[in-house]
Formats: sequence, structure tokens, C-alpha cells
Amino acid sequence: LYSASSTVNRRPRVLKVAQVQIGTPTLVRARTLTLNAAQMVTSWITSGRTLSLFFTFIFADVARALELSPNLSSRRQSIARLMKGAAATAVVDIAAANLAWGDDESLATKLAKRDAKELTRSTFNFRPDEQEYPKWFKGDWETTITFRGYEFPRYESFPKTELVQDVPVAGFQKLSIAQLVDVGKASTSHRTRWVESAPGGAVVEDRAFNLKSGIDATLGIDGAVSRVEYDARRDPNRCSLVFREGATRNAERIELFTNGRASTGGGSGGDDLFFTSESVRQVTFSASRDLGVARQVVTEYQYFWTHRWVEAEKAIRSNLLTCAYLEPQDPNFFKVPINRPVAVYSHNAEHRQVL
Repeated sequence: LYSASSTVNRRPRVLKVAQVQIGTPTLVRARTLTLNAAQMVTSWITSGRTLSLFFTFIFADVARALELSPNLSSRRQSIARLMKGAAATAVVDIAAANLAWGDDESLATKLAKRDAKELTRSTFNFRPDEQEYPKWFKGDWETTITFRGYEFPRYESFPKTELVQDVPVAGFQKLSIAQLVDVGKASTSHRTRWVESAPGGAVVEDRAFNLKSGIDATLGIDGAVSRVEYDARRDPNRCSLVFREGATRNAERIELFTNGRASTGGGSGGDDLFFTSESVRQVTFSASRDLGVARQVVTEYQYFWTHRWVEAEKAIRSNLLTCAYLEPQDPNFFKVPINRPVAVYSHNAEHRQVL
């Protein structure tokens, strides 16, 4: 059962179900399922409000097959087993099924529009797999991140004078975006690393190393992060950062939850281009004025990366757009169109390989 708090598009979204292997040679046929919730919530759309949508997927051939033992030889046996009990609904593990929403446009196309308001969050977020990178990312790098500027997209219902007073917006305080730490800092350099997930396997980010390295370097405190709890094999979408006591007033512990990822190659731009996005919910715990009560701040943001491999320099040049969104408990939440950013920060990154 998956929940998404969002408005529903005026036209139905199409859920594409790819072929899935169920632990046996049997393959589930590809299906295209349309979830047309728009007719149910017309009044909500016109009023601009949000609705929490709870979908229980009941697929006669797809979802149920995911739940069943391969020893069940017939469809009749399978359905009979599922029908036992009070409810005949199946909870679908979307990650296992490797499902993805049919995008209206590619990530590259969205970025090419150069319109901050187009950098929206996904309406429905299913548990994503770990991000895989091109082979040229493998290795250790000296990474320099440079601040380029920011933009506050204009919304009639939410003037900038109100926005700048909304302290919980991601980027307005140090460590409210963990990876960047201090969004407006002119420049910072630190080591980063991408490794093979297994010998000869896909190239993935060494997230624990990169987060600790970047935060320590930006804060200027060696060992500011005492430990990083992250195991991509167990859950690539959760990461915990624990800070050394007294290292910073802004955080004692940070929990990072990745709610969505997307990536695409350069297409006509060539194999030297790679685009990624990652939607993050961050929960930051720090000391409060109330004795024994931790201060908790929730921030919502999304990274949009454009990477280019420069063969002649043996380097990677990247651009990062970080979009900050209002989280549902923010009192200004309903003043901004759903899933639209209220602030966008721009950085350049240069990765030079360490030999």
C-alpha cells in the first residue's frame, strides 16, 4: 500500500509494468494500467487543494503473481489462496516489480527548458533502486563545488517577502541540505569516490564516504561527522548521519530518505553526458531550548545533476540545481502549486581524478 499526498493530474497517469521474473522462468506479461483518479477528485483540483491518495493495486496477473510461491501451478490455485481471509487485496512491492511511471518528458528535456517552475517533484514516489553511473565515474576524485546563484520562482499567492521569513525551507539554514551544508558558500573542495557495487558490476556512489568528506570539508572540522549509517544492499534510500558532540549547533543527527530517482544518458548529446535527479526528505535533529526535547526540522528538496565527461582532461564537469519545496506541515504549503519549487540553488562541480 503506497500513499502519495498530491494533486492529481487532469489527465490520467499511465503505469507501465515491465516484464518481471518471479524467481522462476515464468515472466509476467507486460501490462499498461491506467489509474484515472482525476474523475474522483475534480473538486479538489479546481480548488487547488491536495488529497492523500491511497492506492491498493489488485492485479489479477501481475500483483498477485509477485506475492505467490512459484510452486502454485495454476492461476486458480493462486487466486484461491489470495481470496482467503476478509480482504482479497494484494500489497505490491513496487521495487520488486521494477515499475516506473511513464514520464511525459525525459529528464534532459525538462532541464533544457531552463524554467525553474518545471523542476517539479514526482507526484507518486515508489521505492527506487540505487543510482547507477557510467563507467567513467569509477575512481577517486578531487571535487570542487562552486556556488553560482539562486532563484526564487515567482508565485502571486506567495510573495518573496513571505518566503524569506519561512526558516524551514531547505537551504535557508546550514545543514538543511546535508550534502551542500552551506548553500551560499563560494567554493569548497573535498574527496569523492565512486566504486563498483561488485567486481565487474555497476558503478555506484560511495555515499557514506562522500557525505562525510563533503560535510567535514565544508564545516572545516575534521571528524565533524562521527559516523554514517548506510547500507545500500539493505536499503539504498535511507542514510543516517551522526555528528560529533559540539561540532555544530545545527545538527546532532540527520536522517535522509530518498523518495525518488531518475536518470538518463545524453541521447543525441553523446555518451559523455549523464543526467540524474534525486528527491530527498531530510529530518534534522538538534538541541532545543526545552530540556530533554530534541528540535526536529523537516526539509524537502531535489537534486538535478548534469554530468559531462571531458576525455581530454580526464575530468567530469557537472552542474547541480537543487530545488527546495515546502513540506506539507509548512503553514505556507497551500500558497504554492503542489510539487513546485520555492527556491532553486545553482552550483558547478568539477571532479578531477586522483591517480
